[in-house]
Order: sequence, then C-alpha cells, then structure tokens
Amino acid sequence: MTAKEGRKEGRKEGRKEGRKEGRKEGRKEGGSVMAIEETPVYEVFVQADALSFPTHVGSVRASSPEFALQMAREAFCRREAAHDVWVARADAITKARSDSATLPRQGTDKRYRLPGGYDNAPHWKRFKAMAMTIEEVAADMRTKPGR
Repeated sequence: MTAKEGRKEGRKEGRKEGRKEGRKEGRKEGGSVMAIEETPVYEVFVQADALSFPTHVGSVRASSPEFALQMAREAFCRREAAHDVWVARADAITKARSDSATLPRQGTDKRYRLPGGYDNAPHWKRFKAMAMTIEEVAADMRTKPGR
C-alpha cells in the first residue's frame, strides 16, 4: 500500500467513525433510531405582550418538551419579541371540530338579533332633504308605520 492509499484509507475510516458516532447520538434509550414519524408533534402558542391572548403560531417536532420549547423560540420568536411561549403535545389537545358533542347545536333562526331589520335610511334622507328637526322625524315615523 502506498502512502497516498494509506491516507485515503484513513480518511474513509475517520468518516465511518464519525457516522457511527452520529448514529449513536440519534438513538433512543432502547438503542433504536427514532423515526421522524415517531417524534411527537408539539403545538406552539405565543403571547405577544402581557395583555394579549396567546395565539397558535405553528407546530414543531421534538423529542422532549424542553427541546420543543427551544425550537419554538428559534422558529417563532426570532423576529418579533414574545412575552410568553407555550408548547403542548398535539395528542394532548382535544379539538371540538372532531367531536360534535362538544359543539352547540344550531338553534332556530335568530335574524332578529341583526340590525338589518331597522330600515331608517328613507327617514333620514327625508330629514336631510326637508331640514326637519329630530322631533319632526320621530312624529313622521309614528304617523307612517308602514314605510
């Protein structure tokens, strides 16, 4: 073996050792490598200041809550300052959308709550056109209820 081949072989061995070390670090306690599908998803909530509500900003995959918090700070609080950051495992959050028993039933027609039923525009147009006082407009509305 020449000196050049020896150096080349040494570099190969060094790369193999480096790969083995990297694999050891990525292993779970049981010894197997954690697949990306097995890594839990954490939902991230950020509160911009003390008076604002927490807002869902995204999700991260991490092996522990501490690591998820660190990743959330890096990903979502880098540009804008945040008062508080929360992470919660996605499988620990209950969604109302998937469970219809938690949602209120659609009630009867409640259009009466909307302000669309009060049509005062013609009265105000007449008020402006005739330069009436507010008392005259009120009296006019009492005499012509069908309008």
